[in-house]
Amino acid sequence: MRTPRVYVDDKLESDLPNRLDSHAHHHLVHVLRLKPGTRIRVFNGRGIERYAIVTQADRRGVSVNPGERVQVDAESTLHTTILQAVLRGDRMDFALQKAVELGINHIRPVWTENSEKPFTGERLERRRRHWLGVVVSACEQCGRSTLPRLDPPLTLTEALAANTVENAFVLDPVAPAGFPDTAGPLERLTVACGPESGLSGNEIERCTEAGFRSVRLGPRTLRAETAGIAALAAAPALWGDFRTHVPDIPDHGPGDPR
Repeated sequence: MRTPRVYVDDKLESDLPNRLDSHAHHHLVHVLRLKPGTRIRVFNGRGIERYAIVTQADRRGVSVNPGERVQVDAESTLHTTILQAVLRGDRMDFALQKAVELGINHIRPVWTENSEKPFTGERLERRRRHWLGVVVSACEQCGRSTLPRLDPPLTLTEALAANTVENAFVLDPVAPAGFPDTAGPLERLTVACGPESGLSGNEIERCTEAGFRSVRLGPRTLRAETAGIAALAAAPALWGDFRTHVPDIPDHGPGDPR
């Protein structure tokens, strides 16, 4: 079994005990059934990761004692931001999960003409907490120790105004050019992705007026939750760590099968 990795929102100083949250408690105790004395890995989302010994694992909670620092090099050499139109239900979860696995650095959910009707208040806060949980779980699974930045949802106009990256693209199925036609190499880029019914012609025009270049992802029509993933896979294949980054072999812990 691979050494479990768990997110802990703490400084993670060596030998200072940490009590884990309900998500980690459920996963470690009820799913993995870990016992006191088990060695796991904990990370704080800000680049710090350590081995830790489970000191308590029962129905009351889980506590760990962090120790040796783990050097993790799982971040992409290409800094990417996605303006992801808010998708319905599990489609948004899927889009966020895969974006994290592909190395996204900054996620900006966006309200568009064809996305879900904007919601506010407690409903918005619940959705944001849920999205953050998806991001955390994806980092735990894929080996990243730095959480991508997750913004509250913005209108498309607000998101376009907030963009400071020169190399910005909007996905448009009828655009004449694709990513390979774009000058490179790039170090930073932003990609705008539409909802289930796509961005409207007016919205794509507003993107281009804001400096975004229209690109298409081949001759086939992709689902909303697939388009952003395809773009985030194509970009590092052209300019990022798919070409230049050779990661270390993941640590499986002493005695674990490889």
